[in-house]
Amino acid sequence: MKRLKFVRYGGLSPLKQKHYVVDGEEKGFHNPPRRKGLYCMIQGYEERFLLGATDSPRHISGKTQWLKDDNGDLIKYNDDWGYDEKTFKLKYPREIKQLLKKRGFKINQVKTESLVENIECPDEYEIKDSCDGCPVFERCQQSRITYLAILKRPRIIEYTGELWHHLIDSVPQHEILGCSGSWVKTTYDVFVKAFNKDKHKLLKNVHKKYIEDISEINEIGKDPYKNTPIRYSKDSLEVFIEKL
Repeated sequence: MKRLKFVRYGGLSPLKQKHYVVDGEEKGFHNPPRRKGLYCMIQGYEERFLLGATDSPRHISGKTQWLKDDNGDLIKYNDDWGYDEKTFKLKYPREIKQLLKKRGFKINQVKTESLVENIECPDEYEIKDSCDGCPVFERCQQSRITYLAILKRPRIIEYTGELWHHLIDSVPQHEILGCSGSWVKTTYDVFVKAFNKDKHKLLKNVHKKYIEDISEINEIGKDPYKNTPIRYSKDSLEVFIEKL
């Protein structure tokens, strides 16, 4: 059985999860199964979309840092830079590319992040992470300035302990150690078997719906998350580890 490694953006110490919802209350798909722990991804199956809620340089997880010039000042995003018509990615001027090279960063590590200056978010709205009804919302939007930030390189983790994941449909009932919302807790070995079973089921679905001849099967290979006629979301492949 092939050993899986995990990818972790940010530090390796367990974090208090402010979006934790106790069992018995309504949980969203990505609400953490426990109050403290770490979200990770399977190496080779990263889904950067999942970082969106915690990839601010101000977040405790430390996934990103501000990009600063040689004077230590933040670098503002400029609307005039435009987007590449083929890739739809932001285009950067030469001086930004030179700065990235000097700092040892890649273009794909760059992201934009907004800051609101001289306006404090009321505690209750910061805690619930929602602007609905916030009394300073309009002033906040008007004062928002966008800067460049860097998504730090992830850490590669070898972990073989118990973990939480979403692959409940591929786990026999007697091998489930715990449940919380859409999450199940299993041993590492059970998770690896569930992951391989999940890929096999998806691959059968691809063959059934989209394959017309043997040459197409050869082109796709054995992994439905890669090189398929449709792009399967990897959101369900996140894992949650209580402690490394």
